[in-house]
Amino acid sequence: MLEDYYKWIIPNYKDRVIKDGCLRFEVAREEAKKKKVEINEIVAYVNDFLTALDIDVVENPKIEFEGDFLEKLSKIYKKVKEVAENEDNIIWIKFTMDGYLGVVATSADVNFNMENSSGRIIEHVKKKWDERFVLIFPLKNIPKNLNRQLIESAIGNYLISKNVPILDFYSHNF
Repeated sequence: MLEDYYKWIIPNYKDRVIKDGCLRFEVAREEAKKKKVEINEIVAYVNDFLTALDIDVVENPKIEFEGDFLEKLSKIYKKVKEVAENEDNIIWIKFTMDGYLGVVATSADVNFNMENSSGRIIEHVKKKWDERFVLIFPLKNIPKNLNRQLIESAIGNYLISKNVPILDFYSHNF
């Protein structure tokens, strides 16, 4: 089946475009059919991977919040500044309301935007972001031969290897 081969495709820059009939929409539909994985299991996988790189694990990466978007964003950035050596050196993971992992991302641009690529993919599979929390993993002591983008890509691919469905399946590889 074609979906068995999606994990071997690494899109290039031009494939970032989100439009009807695009591969990213097709893969999102297939991922949404899979059994979701519980958040605590995802946290354990990410921490296992960080441990292998000698990067500090995060016992409780879940940042919960209430209020309007600006309040949420303020709380996220405040927490990031507390825990990260550099506010861009973080991995953040957000989920849909029904518990699917939506995207693995890096940098301090945490958002719940529905107009960006991830948001459009989530909307395409008829889901909504769970705006009550995000997972944030500060990347402390990044090995000299790596950077946050490489770690983002590796974590996303590692989660896929553990059969964790990711709705925006390729986002961590751009």
